[in-house]
Amino acid sequence: MTRAPRRDDRGCRTGGSRSRSRSRRRRDPCRGAPRYSRSRAVVCGRVGEIELAAYERVELRRRAASLRVLDRERLVHEKPFALGDDEGGGTRERDDAQTVHGSVHTLAAHLRGGGRMPGPLDDVRVLEVASFISGPYAAMLLADLGAEVIKVEPPGTGDPFRGWGERQGGERPQFAAYNRGKKSVTLDLRNDLARRTYLALAKRADVVVENFRPGTAERMGIGDATLREANPRLVYCAMTGVGSSGPASHRPIYDAIGQALSGLWSVLTDLDDPEPIGPPMSDQLTGLYAAYGILAALAARARTGKGQRIEVSMLSASMAFLTEPLANYLLLGEVSDLRSRPRRSQSYAFVARDGKPFAIHLSSPPKFWEALTEAVERPDLLADARFATKADRVKRYDALRATLEETFRTRDRAEWLARLERCDVPAAPINDIAEAVADPQARHIGMVRTFGSGDRARRLVGFPVAFAATPGEPGLPPPDLGEHTTAVLAELGYDESEVARLRKAGAIS
Repeated sequence: MTRAPRRDDRGCRTGGSRSRSRSRRRRDPCRGAPRYSRSRAVVCGRVGEIELAAYERVELRRRAASLRVLDRERLVHEKPFALGDDEGGGTRERDDAQTVHGSVHTLAAHLRGGGRMPGPLDDVRVLEVASFISGPYAAMLLADLGAEVIKVEPPGTGDPFRGWGERQGGERPQFAAYNRGKKSVTLDLRNDLARRTYLALAKRADVVVENFRPGTAERMGIGDATLREANPRLVYCAMTGVGSSGPASHRPIYDAIGQALSGLWSVLTDLDDPEPIGPPMSDQLTGLYAAYGILAALAARARTGKGQRIEVSMLSASMAFLTEPLANYLLLGEVSDLRSRPRRSQSYAFVARDGKPFAIHLSSPPKFWEALTEAVERPDLLADARFATKADRVKRYDALRATLEETFRTRDRAEWLARLERCDVPAAPINDIAEAVADPQARHIGMVRTFGSGDRARRLVGFPVAFAATPGEPGLPPPDLGEHTTAVLAELGYDESEVARLRKAGAIS
């Protein structure tokens, strides 16, 4: 006896017998859908029917969970579409990715090259009203994850980093470094019309990122209380120098001051002869922690339905990064310095005979110390009572380093690195930036990506996290000032006459 196939509420098969392939040829599972062969799949949904090639069907299953949803509230009341499989007998209920909410047409367009493949935050809209590094970096990290980021800039000048450094290929590196993947809209927030437009944008946003000095946004009438009253689901991220309250909250703070106040600088330089440190670590740590906090607030909103204000400062982010130095002080009363970490971790830097630097990190396992003595052909060091245990090597770090320095001056770096690798010692050349970009392993993992295309293509550092199911793709190039103003205002419903009125009033450029 032949078992009757099961059907969903649209007539798509969800199971059946051995005769189902013959039955399918007689009757299409979706009304109006074209006949298909064993190499095709039919996607049935309320928004329409389309046919996907077999390879697209595989991609559809893999990407379905990350399909961009523009209107979650509407979709709560819609039924999901089902993915039919000619060989699998219809919908496979065990595969969660085969039943999703969303637009069939949107996903199919992605699969056929009509847009970027969705990333983890593809349904999130971020409004950035920030400049320099910390705020723009946080928003850029969200853009890397697939969020739509709209950067609000003052007309005429834009973010101050647009004017920093030498222009290369139409772009200043200081601006490009923190602003890829974004759209740029100009709004003079001192103008009433511009503020009303900004409030309309914030009402449609999931996240606002700002790095004004404390109280500035409130004085302008665009603070978190105002925005979240109109949009209770909004996650509002305020980024400050040292916090929005307290004895130093009124002070102007930049990266070097954040490093200095937090103690970060003290473990990166010789305090008897201090020098500024290269990368803007406090600024970028603040951006990194802000993105981390925003993601947590979005996760909380998914449970509660409500947004919230979050705040991160350069002081808090930089101190939070110093977990080990602070633990050493709070638990042992030990004040760390430039050499505290290298001594404990048994990290060394040497210069070979050819003047090229390299690094060795022995850590705790005895096998690496033993392998090092083998690589340098110094069995006497293994027998030396001064260096018998790790505690001895930590205590006599300077003496051991001086001994090894003499040995490493006898050969070129390439020879030493080959010997160290053969003996399985953790070692590497100390690369400059050009050498790091050219390193075969860095090239293999794709750390340099191209954002944009054609004349707008820009090669920049990519995102370091690899996602198996929602990988996303490199997004927009760093935007020209106001490049997307008209398009974004059109999405808000502004017609040409209203845009012209804003421009005439100086609200936009």
